[in-house]
Parts: sequence; C-alpha cells; structure tokens
Amino acid sequence: MKKSRYNVIIPYKTAYILFNTRTQSLILLTKEFLDFFDSVKDVESLPEGYKGALKSIGAIVPDNYDEYIEITKSLESIDNDDTMFHVIINPTLNCNFNCWYCYENHSNKMIMDPQVLHKAQLLLYKKAIEERFKIIKLSFFGGEPLLQYKRVILPLLQYMNELKNSNDFSTIVHITTNGYLLNKERILELKELGVNSFQITLDGNEDKHNQIRFVSNNVGSYATIIRNIELICQSEMYVILRINYTSNNYNSLKDVFHHFGKFDSKYKQYIVISLNQVWQDIGNLSDNEIEWLYESANNAGLTLLSDLTEGRFQYACYADKRNQAVINYNGLVYKCNARDFTHESAEGILNDRGEIEWNERFHKRMSIRFKNPACEQCYMLPLCNGGCRQYAMEHEGQRHCILNFDENKKLRMIKSLIFCHNVSSSNIDVNILENSQMKSS
Repeated sequence: MKKSRYNVIIPYKTAYILFNTRTQSLILLTKEFLDFFDSVKDVESLPEGYKGALKSIGAIVPDNYDEYIEITKSLESIDNDDTMFHVIINPTLNCNFNCWYCYENHSNKMIMDPQVLHKAQLLLYKKAIEERFKIIKLSFFGGEPLLQYKRVILPLLQYMNELKNSNDFSTIVHITTNGYLLNKERILELKELGVNSFQITLDGNEDKHNQIRFVSNNVGSYATIIRNIELICQSEMYVILRINYTSNNYNSLKDVFHHFGKFDSKYKQYIVISLNQVWQDIGNLSDNEIEWLYESANNAGLTLLSDLTEGRFQYACYADKRNQAVINYNGLVYKCNARDFTHESAEGILNDRGEIEWNERFHKRMSIRFKNPACEQCYMLPLCNGGCRQYAMEHEGQRHCILNFDENKKLRMIKSLIFCHNVSSSNIDVNILENSQMKSS
C-alpha cells in the first residue's frame, strides 16, 4: 500500500480534515494521528483498523494502482458518453438588458430564422430517432432566449414532445434566462412542455440589482424576477439562482439570502444557489470575504452549488463532451458558450439535413486534453479535470493552470466543496481517528 497523491489536509476546528480529491471523501484526524501518519514511511506498518479507514476513503491505495491513469480513463469515458446528446440553442443574441460585464454583442438582427429552426428540428430527429440516443438534453441560451419564445422556443419544444410521444427516449430541458419575460402562464406552459429547470441571475439586493439590470432608468427588474423565481418553485421546477457578486454589491447579498432563507421550505428545495464573482472584479475580495458569502447562504438554509461541482468527474464541463453542441441563431455550431460567438471561433455548421459538419477546430479540441505536464502531479486534477478543453486550447504550448498555480485558491475551492455539502452530512464519510485508540491497537 502507498499514500494517495490526491490527499489534502485542511484544519477544521480542533482537528484536521484529510480530504481525498479523487474519491471526494474525507476523514477527521487528531493532530497526533496526523503527525503519526505523516511520519509513516511504510503504510503496511499502520494498525489494520486505521488502514481500513484510510483505504475506504482512498487515502491509501495498492502499490500497483496508478491513480493518474484511472482518473484520465474515467474522464475520457465521461467525455465520450454516448447515452445523451446535449444541444444548446441560441434563439437570439439580442437581450432586453445591457449588463456592463456581459461579453456578448447584442443586436435585434441576431434572430434565428425559420430555415435554421427547421435544421435544428432535423438535428433533434436525427439524434433521437436515427442515432437513438437515450436522452436528449435541450437547453436554451442567448442573448435572452425568451425574446424568441413564440418563434423558436415553443416550436422546438412542441416538436420534441411530438417525437417523444411516439418514440423511446427521455428529455431534459433547461432555460438560461434573466427571468424578466416569464409570467405565470408561460411558466405553466413550459412545465407542460417538459421544462425541468431554469438558471436566473441576480446582481445583489433590489437596489444593487436594479442598477445593472433595468428596463429603463426608472424601471428596475428585481421585483418581477423575484416573483417569477417564486412562481417557478411553486410549480415544482428547479432554479439555479446564479448570484453575481462584486466588491460593490457584496454587502447587499445578505438581503438576498434572507429573502430566500425565509421562503416556504416546501418550495425552497427547488432553489440551488450558485455564487459567481464577476470576472472583471476577481481579486477585489479576500478569501475570508468570499467564505463569508458561502457561510451566510448556508446559514440561511440554502442549498449551494460548489465552485467545483461542475468540475468533478460526474459533472465534467458540458463543452468537453463529444456529444454536445451549441447551435447559434445563424446555424454556426460551437462547443463553448462562455465565449463570444464569432465566425472565427465556430467549430462547425448545421447543414440542410440537420447534420453537424465539424471543422478542424473541433477535432483539435477533442484531442487536446492531458497534454499539460503541470496537471499530472497536481492534487486538484480529479476536481478541476485539468481545466476545460477551451482553456487548454487558449493556452496551448504553455505550462498552465486553471487556478493560476495559486495554492490558497485551490484550498479555498476544496473547502467550498466540503462545506457546501456539510461536513456532517451523510454523503461524506466522517470518522475521527483518536491517537489514544492508535496507541491501544
């Protein structure tokens, strides 16, 4: 047996957490046992009871077990999964808001026309009926997709439901929206058409949010969006409530947590909080201030989406998966929707038969993973997956790290993962190895 290369030690109250990033399991250690474990050169010399506990969380592994190879094999298996096809549709790149940090260029001319809509329907047919994927995941993005509610969203959902009613496949439907154009009738209609979840963003409390997301100088959007979030939850659909935080709106977020914290528990279960620092503001808040945000949301009884949730094996980035595509309003095809939709960054085109014709940029993306030597020895690999393929393409030929080789940031993200799931929760293995027990073994 040998010690795992993916063990991380984090102080916790009067003890220490030994967290294994490969298994996402942990154990609590006294300082005396931690010192003893650190000093042990031959793992086989550990008392059997302790070996069993440490082995159960992956903290020690067989001598011939190559953790790195197993991790890379698991990631490749996930990226090449052939049970689900995920298509993200951009009905338009236009938007009814003009948030200062948005990377997209908006225009009321950027609208999906009937020809591209028909091609998108053919794509759904090919994937569900001809290629027989078991799951079709349909997401709407933009721009603000609800600007094209009747012209694009409804026809696509109605068509997919027609296919589903006469064929054997299941669906997942998600809409990323600012939430302003929803209402009770639309929410009920979307539920009837199979929508499962929404992602909606707030930029602080009412005062701060309305300074960024407003209809006009005199009309904000906060109250309408809050009402629509509550209607969605009351309709028993899920909301990923993305909260964009900056040093400017930081202090106002306690009002948001308080509001949703006192929300009826019957409906609060449908809200998941995703805290995201606006990228132009990164570096303006300390680690302690950011940790306070997570603690405040947790203390309000809210479910948190960890910084790392989307980086763990089972949640590997959607754009890294082979069977995923973003169909832009003009028929150009992309993988990543976190970058601007330029002609130069397109990775394919949707042809008249509903087939995606991928270009060399796509093939390069799918072959670029695990070429960064900095990742092989890093304990964060099972969590960050070596960074996404998009990041790898943008840093090709460089020694790079998605976390900028910042040890403090790595530890903060691990702590957010642990505490978002609560140290004492049943899905995390927790034991305290007492030194007194060790001596008596």
